[in-house]
Amino acid sequence: MKVMVTAEGGTAEALVCNRLARAPFFLIYDTQAQQWTSFQNPYQQEHGMGARIAQFASEKGVEVILGAAPGPNAKAALDTMGIRVAVSAGVTAQEALSNYLAGNV
Repeated sequence: MKVMVTAEGGTAEALVCNRLARAPFFLIYDTQAQQWTSFQNPYQQEHGMGARIAQFASEKGVEVILGAAPGPNAKAALDTMGIRVAVSAGVTAQEALSNYLAGNV
């Protein structure tokens, strides 16, 4: 499974961003490979980002996003792609992932 965390920085120690589509970084954790991959958000300043973020996550094989609650357009696009969102805040990307995998989110 691949889990994407919206983050303020490019490492697992970065805080979860309080913005979903405008997060500076997307960190994707592959549970099979047990490794993180970091991507700068290429859509951070564009309009219509909800659909683009959903497409980005889908292309990367993401099943769930940890971060802020999505807006209505992002939610609709993510729902269409079958990608779940679990709200997580005030923790690092690693803590958000650990909480999610432990069933605490």
